[in-house]
Amino acid sequence: MNSSAQLIYPTIDLFLYDLRSGLGDDEETIKGNRQRFWEKIYTPEDFKIHESVLIQRENSYSPFVDLLGSTRFKKLDSQLDGYYYPVQFGDTYALQVDCSGHVSESHSPRPINTLESIKNQIEEHLKPQQVTLGQTWFVWGQLADAQDAPETTAEKCYLDLKLISNPDWSKDLRGTGKLLGATVFELWRSPTDLSNADHHILICLFPTSMNLKTIQQQVGEVYFDLMRLFQYRHKIIWTYNQAQQRREVLIQGFGKIRKLAQITSHQTSQQHHIPNLNTLQDNLAEALVILASYAPNLTDLYYQGRTIDINQSNYKKRQDKITNDHANTDLSLTSDFLEFIAPQYRCEIKADHERFERGLTLLQNLIDATRGRIDLYQANRDRRFNGTVAIAGIGLATSQIASAVIVAQQPPDPKTPFFATNAFKLSLATGIVAAILTAIILYLFSRFSRQQ
Repeated sequence: MNSSAQLIYPTIDLFLYDLRSGLGDDEETIKGNRQRFWEKIYTPEDFKIHESVLIQRENSYSPFVDLLGSTRFKKLDSQLDGYYYPVQFGDTYALQVDCSGHVSESHSPRPINTLESIKNQIEEHLKPQQVTLGQTWFVWGQLADAQDAPETTAEKCYLDLKLISNPDWSKDLRGTGKLLGATVFELWRSPTDLSNADHHILICLFPTSMNLKTIQQQVGEVYFDLMRLFQYRHKIIWTYNQAQQRREVLIQGFGKIRKLAQITSHQTSQQHHIPNLNTLQDNLAEALVILASYAPNLTDLYYQGRTIDINQSNYKKRQDKITNDHANTDLSLTSDFLEFIAPQYRCEIKADHERFERGLTLLQNLIDATRGRIDLYQANRDRRFNGTVAIAGIGLATSQIASAVIVAQQPPDPKTPFFATNAFKLSLATGIVAAILTAIILYLFSRFSRQQ
């Protein structure tokens, strides 16, 4: 490797993507997302000054908005050759941070390690650097010597940039292609966990034969398409990571459903242990609590699959547009992501959704069965209560009739307490006998009805 390799006009563009609003987000969440995005450009105090104007420029129904209006760009500072370019793509904030070093630096060849200084200047000008959806580093410049091999020079650029810990060119390189006549290298390292954004880097080296002004003009013309292309890519990866989080929650929910189904089945199979109404109601309450969490997460998983479908389609269209609109361009280097990685994400989500949908069916059947048992239990209890009332009523009525007849035939002594009279005793005995006979008749009728 040529340790003295140089580049003409080395430039870094960092493309950042933040979620503006997710499905179902309230105004407070959207406000927080907005503030975190703008504080990459403004201090909190400056943001408050511009906040009302910036809010007015946003448009939830527009696919694209220049968030700085007709100004479009905001300079990094007067000493740097660079700018901020914030836009809104529907539910996404996107920010391009461009820097080519200090204005005083000429367009003469500069050492490759200049790129690290430019990268540091970009990071210093970004206040908080957390991103929601992802980020892409787009590094470009012109070879200073026709003898410099593009791949060798790109490897040195990658190692000197120190964008990630322990960079490994052979492991991280995902593809090589053409962009505007330059050789472009894509490097990508997947996140080690779901909380970290993936590392995505493109290094674009133009040949010595091209005119620098032409290069600058053409790169400026392709920026917007690249910004959209990277957005779709990061949206796919972010959505997949969100789906993985939903998957973990659904696995726990599925386990609870199976456990509750086993408990309910065990209770039903016990011939000598019929669950009472309280037990059934507790089972139903637990099932409804599980449903309240399980069903929304399953719905989210479905829409995350649809989001990947949409962004995968948009990615392909934008890739084709860049290839067709710009000569000497072949972005087939990104086909690995488009043809293998994104479809794999989609297949995993589809399989998970089908699997967990069975859990929802089991849960709904369990709820319906438990409700049915509760209704049956209450109906039987009401029937027994009504039978008891009927028996008591017949006994009471018979006792009253008997008492009236006996009193008419044998008037009691006025001095004798009513509960000590023969009329009371005979009427009470008559009522009890009538109630017993009624209970026996109802029991025999019930058995006869069940045998039919």
